[in-house]
Amino acid sequence: GTDMVGIAPSTLAYLLNRVDGHVFVILDSCGSGGVIAKSAEEQAECDAFNEAVIAAFEKLDSLVLPKNGDLCSSKFSVITAASMTESSIDVTTSSGHSGGIFTWGINVGGGYDRVNKAKIAMQADTNSDNKVTVAEAHAYAYAFVQNNVSASYIYHPQIYPTGDTTVLFSRAATTTAPVITKQPTSTTVTPGSNAKFTITATGGG
Repeated sequence: GTDMVGIAPSTLAYLLNRVDGHVFVILDSCGSGGVIAKSAEEQAECDAFNEAVIAAFEKLDSLVLPKNGDLCSSKFSVITAASMTESSIDVTTSSGHSGGIFTWGINVGGGYDRVNKAKIAMQADTNSDNKVTVAEAHAYAYAFVQNNVSASYIYHPQIYPTGDTTVLFSRAATTTAPVITKQPTSTTVTPGSNAKFTITATGGG
Protein backbone atom coordinates (compact mmCIF):
# COMPACT_ATOMS: atom_id res chain seq x y z
CA GLY A 1 0.00 0.00 0.00
CA THR A 2 0.95 3.67 0.00
CA ASP A 3 2.03 3.33 3.63
CA MET A 4 4.59 0.76 2.45
CA VAL A 5 3.00 -1.94 4.60
CA GLY A 6 2.10 -5.12 2.78
CA ILE A 7 -1.11 -7.11 3.10
CA ALA A 8 -1.58 -10.75 2.18
CA PRO A 9 -4.26 -11.51 -0.42
CA SER A 10 -5.96 -13.88 2.01
CA THR A 11 -6.13 -11.09 4.59
CA LEU A 12 -7.56 -8.67 2.03
CA ALA A 13 -10.18 -11.24 1.03
CA TYR A 14 -11.07 -11.86 4.69
CA LEU A 15 -11.50 -8.14 5.40
CA LEU A 16 -13.56 -7.47 2.28
CA ASN A 17 -15.78 -10.44 3.08
CA ARG A 18 -17.05 -8.40 6.03
CA VAL A 19 -18.41 -5.76 3.64
CA ASP A 20 -22.12 -6.12 2.93
CA GLY A 21 -23.23 -6.83 -0.61
CA HIS A 22 -21.20 -7.59 -3.70
CA VAL A 23 -17.52 -6.61 -3.68
CA PHE A 24 -15.54 -5.51 -6.74
CA VAL A 25 -11.77 -5.84 -6.52
CA ILE A 26 -9.58 -4.31 -9.23
CA LEU A 27 -5.83 -4.50 -8.70
CA ASP A 28 -3.13 -3.00 -10.89
CA SER A 29 -0.01 -4.03 -9.03
CA CYS A 30 3.64 -4.60 -9.75
CA GLY A 31 3.86 -1.59 -12.10
CA SER A 32 7.51 -1.03 -12.85
CA GLY A 33 7.31 1.20 -15.92
CA GLY A 34 8.63 -1.76 -17.93
CA VAL A 35 12.21 -0.52 -17.72
CA ILE A 36 13.18 -0.80 -14.05
CA ALA A 37 15.06 -4.03 -13.37
CA LYS A 38 14.14 -6.08 -10.31
CA SER A 39 16.03 -8.67 -8.35
CA ALA A 40 14.95 -12.29 -8.77
CA GLU A 41 13.35 -12.25 -5.31
CA GLU A 42 11.37 -9.05 -6.00
CA GLN A 43 10.24 -10.40 -9.36
CA ALA A 44 9.04 -13.65 -7.81
CA GLU A 45 7.01 -11.78 -5.19
CA CYS A 46 5.53 -9.55 -7.88
CA ASP A 47 4.62 -12.46 -10.16
CA ALA A 48 2.96 -14.45 -7.39
CA PHE A 49 0.84 -11.62 -6.07
CA ASN A 50 -1.92 -11.54 -8.69
CA GLU A 51 -2.28 -15.31 -8.78
CA ALA A 52 -2.51 -15.34 -4.99
CA VAL A 53 -5.22 -12.69 -5.05
CA ILE A 54 -7.39 -14.74 -7.41
CA ALA A 55 -6.84 -17.89 -5.36
CA ALA A 56 -7.63 -16.14 -2.07
CA PHE A 57 -10.94 -14.72 -3.24
CA GLU A 58 -11.90 -17.94 -4.98
CA LYS A 59 -11.26 -19.93 -1.81
CA LEU A 60 -13.19 -17.55 0.43
CA ASP A 61 -16.04 -17.36 -2.08
CA SER A 62 -16.63 -21.07 -1.65
CA LEU A 63 -17.31 -20.44 2.04
CA VAL A 64 -19.79 -17.59 1.54
CA LEU A 65 -23.36 -18.75 2.04
CA PRO A 66 -26.35 -16.94 0.51
CA LYS A 67 -28.06 -14.55 2.92
CA ASN A 68 -31.57 -13.07 2.86
CA GLY A 69 -32.52 -14.90 -0.31
CA ASP A 70 -29.45 -13.72 -2.19
CA LEU A 71 -28.96 -16.26 -4.97
CA CYS A 72 -25.70 -14.80 -6.24
CA SER A 73 -23.13 -17.56 -6.53
CA SER A 74 -20.21 -15.22 -5.91
CA LYS A 75 -19.64 -12.36 -3.48
CA PHE A 76 -16.50 -11.17 -5.22
CA SER A 77 -15.69 -9.91 -8.71
CA VAL A 78 -11.94 -9.68 -9.19
CA ILE A 79 -9.82 -8.35 -12.04
CA THR A 80 -6.05 -8.20 -11.71
CA ALA A 81 -3.56 -6.69 -14.10
CA ALA A 82 -1.38 -9.70 -14.85
CA SER A 83 -0.90 -13.42 -14.45
CA MET A 84 1.55 -15.20 -12.19
CA THR A 85 4.57 -14.98 -14.46
CA GLU A 86 4.07 -11.38 -15.58
CA SER A 87 4.46 -7.81 -14.39
CA SER A 88 2.11 -4.96 -15.20
CA ILE A 89 3.44 -1.72 -16.64
CA ASP A 90 3.02 1.96 -15.79
CA VAL A 91 3.37 4.69 -18.39
CA THR A 92 3.68 8.48 -18.36
CA THR A 93 2.22 10.45 -21.26
CA SER A 94 3.79 13.52 -22.82
CA SER A 95 1.21 15.59 -20.93
CA GLY A 96 2.45 14.21 -17.61
CA HIS A 97 -0.38 11.76 -16.85
CA SER A 98 0.89 8.50 -15.40
CA GLY A 99 -0.62 5.21 -14.37
CA GLY A 100 -0.98 1.55 -15.22
CA ILE A 101 -1.94 0.64 -18.79
CA PHE A 102 -4.35 -1.93 -17.38
CA THR A 103 -6.12 0.69 -15.26
CA TRP A 104 -6.18 2.99 -18.28
CA GLY A 105 -8.04 0.28 -20.18
CA ILE A 106 -10.55 -0.12 -17.34
CA ASN A 107 -11.13 3.65 -17.37
CA VAL A 108 -11.70 3.86 -21.13
CA GLY A 109 -13.83 0.73 -21.13
CA GLY A 110 -16.01 2.23 -18.42
CA GLY A 111 -16.36 5.55 -20.24
CA TYR A 112 -13.80 7.83 -18.60
CA ASP A 113 -11.01 9.80 -20.32
CA ARG A 114 -8.44 10.13 -17.54
CA VAL A 115 -6.26 12.57 -19.49
CA ASN A 116 -9.01 15.10 -20.13
CA LYS A 117 -11.01 14.08 -17.05
CA ALA A 118 -14.12 13.74 -19.16
CA LYS A 119 -16.95 11.28 -19.73
CA ILE A 120 -16.73 9.39 -23.01
CA ALA A 121 -18.61 6.49 -24.59
CA MET A 122 -18.25 3.22 -22.66
CA GLN A 123 -15.92 1.39 -25.04
CA ALA A 124 -16.39 -1.94 -23.27
CA ASP A 125 -20.17 -1.90 -23.77
CA THR A 126 -20.06 -4.40 -26.62
CA ASN A 127 -23.81 -5.05 -26.79
CA SER A 128 -24.84 -1.36 -26.45
CA ASP A 129 -27.09 -1.94 -23.43
CA ASN A 130 -25.59 1.01 -21.48
CA LYS A 131 -23.96 -1.43 -19.08
CA VAL A 132 -20.45 -2.82 -18.75
CA THR A 133 -20.15 -6.16 -17.00
CA VAL A 134 -17.04 -7.36 -15.22
CA ALA A 135 -16.39 -9.73 -18.12
CA GLU A 136 -16.75 -6.90 -20.66
CA ALA A 137 -14.43 -4.66 -18.63
CA HIS A 138 -11.87 -7.45 -18.38
CA ALA A 139 -12.08 -8.24 -22.10
CA TYR A 140 -11.60 -4.58 -23.06
CA ALA A 141 -8.72 -4.06 -20.61
CA TYR A 142 -7.13 -7.30 -21.86
CA ALA A 143 -7.24 -6.10 -25.47
CA PHE A 144 -6.17 -2.59 -24.44
CA VAL A 145 -3.03 -3.98 -22.84
CA GLN A 146 -2.21 -6.14 -25.88
CA ASN A 147 -2.66 -3.16 -28.22
CA ASN A 148 -0.62 -0.68 -26.17
CA VAL A 149 2.32 -2.71 -24.89
CA SER A 150 5.30 -3.80 -26.96
CA ALA A 151 5.62 -7.53 -27.59
CA SER A 152 8.49 -7.95 -25.13
CA TYR A 153 6.39 -6.62 -22.24
CA ILE A 154 2.98 -8.20 -22.98
CA TYR A 155 0.97 -9.30 -19.96
CA HIS A 156 -2.50 -10.75 -19.51
CA PRO A 157 -5.15 -9.40 -17.10
CA GLN A 158 -6.96 -12.06 -15.06
CA ILE A 159 -10.62 -12.35 -13.99
CA TYR A 160 -12.60 -14.18 -11.32
CA PRO A 161 -15.15 -15.62 -11.81
CA THR A 162 -14.62 -16.35 -15.51
CA GLY A 163 -17.32 -14.72 -17.65
CA ASP A 164 -18.66 -12.66 -14.73
CA THR A 165 -21.88 -10.93 -15.87
CA THR A 166 -22.15 -8.69 -12.81
CA VAL A 167 -22.61 -5.05 -13.93
CA LEU A 168 -19.60 -2.90 -13.07
CA PHE A 169 -20.53 0.33 -14.88
CA SER A 170 -23.89 1.58 -16.12
CA ARG A 171 -25.52 4.71 -17.50
CA ALA A 172 -29.06 5.84 -18.05
CA ALA A 173 -30.23 5.13 -21.58
CA THR A 174 -30.12 8.15 -23.85
CA THR A 175 -33.27 9.25 -25.63
CA THR A 176 -33.81 11.25 -28.79
CA ALA A 177 -36.46 13.94 -28.95
CA PRO A 178 -39.15 13.17 -31.55
CA VAL A 179 -38.92 15.04 -34.84
CA ILE A 180 -42.17 16.43 -36.24
CA THR A 181 -42.36 15.48 -39.91
CA LYS A 182 -45.87 16.75 -40.70
CA GLN A 183 -47.48 19.88 -39.29
CA PRO A 184 -51.26 20.41 -39.13
CA THR A 185 -52.64 22.78 -41.76
CA SER A 186 -54.84 25.75 -40.91
CA THR A 187 -58.57 25.42 -41.31
CA THR A 188 -61.75 27.32 -40.68
CA VAL A 189 -63.85 26.06 -37.77
CA THR A 190 -67.51 26.88 -37.21
CA PRO A 191 -68.19 27.89 -33.59
CA GLY A 192 -69.50 24.91 -31.63
CA SER A 193 -68.09 22.28 -34.03
CA ASN A 194 -65.00 20.07 -33.68
CA ALA A 195 -61.81 20.18 -35.74
CA LYS A 196 -59.36 17.28 -36.17
CA PHE A 197 -55.62 17.79 -36.65
CA THR A 198 -52.94 15.15 -37.33
CA ILE A 199 -49.28 15.52 -36.31
CA THR A 200 -46.73 12.95 -37.56
CA ALA A 201 -43.46 12.49 -35.66
CA THR A 202 -40.52 10.08 -35.74
CA GLY A 203 -37.88 9.18 -33.17
CA GLY A 204 -38.16 9.52 -29.44
CA GLY A 205 -37.98 6.78 -26.88
